[in-house]
Amino acid sequence: MAKQLQEDGYKVKVLSTTLDKDKIGWDMLDDVRVYRFKEPNRFYGYFIALLAFANTFKLIKTFDPHVIHIVSSRYRFAVGAIVASKIMRKKVVYTLTVLIHEEGRGYFPVLIDNLVLTKIVERVDVIIPLRGCKEIT
Repeated sequence: MAKQLQEDGYKVKVLSTTLDKDKIGWDMLDDVRVYRFKEPNRFYGYFIALLAFANTFKLIKTFDPHVIHIVSSRYRFAVGAIVASKIMRKKVVYTLTVLIHEEGRGYFPVLIDNLVLTKIVERVDVIIPLRGCKEIT
């Protein structure tokens, strides 16, 4: 999608994560600029939302995009990116790829995740739900 948008004349930059510390920073992938930041292998939880918020906020300030399109297989990453985008008053498109997994989790973590995700996702401008979204574990 990023490549097609670029071919259509749009300026496109992709923000992504990596577990490989050697791949942190800017790279080119199929002629599209991609910035990867380190995803923690431990302490994932809500920390990834803060990390996504900080990195998204920083890149929005640097590039001042008109639209942010968030596609994430980790809903907490999406939450951080959405919050940063809305604080910066950007239009947000969110492609919903996963649902919150409830099996084997405590009541309060599921409740918090559902409330937070629902309240934040309500603020995006466009939601694209993928058919057959899989539950995350």
